[in-house]
Amino acid sequence: MKNRNCILAALLFLAYAADTLAQSDKPLQQRTVAETLESWITHTETLVVPVADAMPEDKYSFAPPSTSGDFTGVRTFAQQLKHLAANNYRMATLILGGKPSAEMDNENGTDSARTKAEIMEYLKGSFEVLHKSVTTIDETNVVDPITSPSLWQKTRLSFAVDSVAHSMDHFGQLVEYLRMNGIVPPESRLKTHQGMNADKSGGFDPVSQTSTAALEERADPGAAFLDAPREKRAMQIFLKLVENRVVTAAEVMPANKYVFVPTEGEFNGVRSFGQQVKHLAATNHILAAAALEEEIPTGAGDEAGPETVRSKADILQYLKESFAHLGEAIAAIDSKNAAVKTSPISPLQGTAPTRLSLAVEALIHAFDHYGQMVEYLRMNGIVPPASRS
Repeated sequence: MKNRNCILAALLFLAYAADTLAQSDKPLQQRTVAETLESWITHTETLVVPVADAMPEDKYSFAPPSTSGDFTGVRTFAQQLKHLAANNYRMATLILGGKPSAEMDNENGTDSARTKAEIMEYLKGSFEVLHKSVTTIDETNVVDPITSPSLWQKTRLSFAVDSVAHSMDHFGQLVEYLRMNGIVPPESRLKTHQGMNADKSGGFDPVSQTSTAALEERADPGAAFLDAPREKRAMQIFLKLVENRVVTAAEVMPANKYVFVPTEGEFNGVRSFGQQVKHLAATNHILAAAALEEEIPTGAGDEAGPETVRSKADILQYLKESFAHLGEAIAAIDSKNAAVKTSPISPLQGTAPTRLSLAVEALIHAFDHYGQMVEYLRMNGIVPPASRS
């Protein structure tokens, strides 16, 4: 899980570097790196805190029971939140050049927060500290190496985006916990109320969720990070790692379980496992095609995938082809064309996205649905491959 968080962290930053590059017909005000990271932390906070608040206090001790599948050793809802908050505090401390306390290094968080009110306060406090810490980041120190116990994270930037990525990873799991208890996640209620093309899995849908106002508020840190060859190589490596996570999860689910849909809880209208995989792949194709300014492949336009793709073997092949398509899109991106506008792929986006934003949105979307797939595996008594090591 740590590896997955690290990968998503890097992708989230690249999403910022792309999604915020001249997305309006009017010139956007130049923002600092700190303001960019701050906006992502705010966005994440507005997703996570309502989920925490939506769960009744008597359900904070909930963990999926063994009768629901293989959930041996998983965290309770409260432990998920405390773990998430502890990591926020830890990343904020590292950004500030400090040494994390034993409590921050404890993956279960503080022992003093036990009630819902106390855990909510602990959670909100962790985001408050994150907000303050990123104000110390600027263009001169954002990628300067600093002392860190991590093997790969050595910069303020990596700590900041890790906090967002880690939070979003657990957000996906918290959403599933709500549904298991018959509660529609707040974000899904909002999108349904607004008449948006809600993500049927209950997760984050980058295509349908972006509004014109949100786009205009996003910051522009510049494309300088793409000028370094190592960044280009890193992004291509991230693609392979994301692909490996998703494909191995799809491979371990038996063919007769591709029609599986959760039933114990509020899962009305959600996708089956096979539909999750096809939707993920179709979105890969849509966003890759848009980034390359190609026609969307036949059958991918409605985000459901071709009707003719039905068997496990066919779905796996379609999935692998979609990642190959993404690889082409990423390979075609450089510092000269990363910020070039393309045609909007959804009216809700309001303005034209950039090539890089489309490619990275696809990778983030894949991670979101990977989290859903993991829960589906566990519901069927299957430990996800990434959790076995």
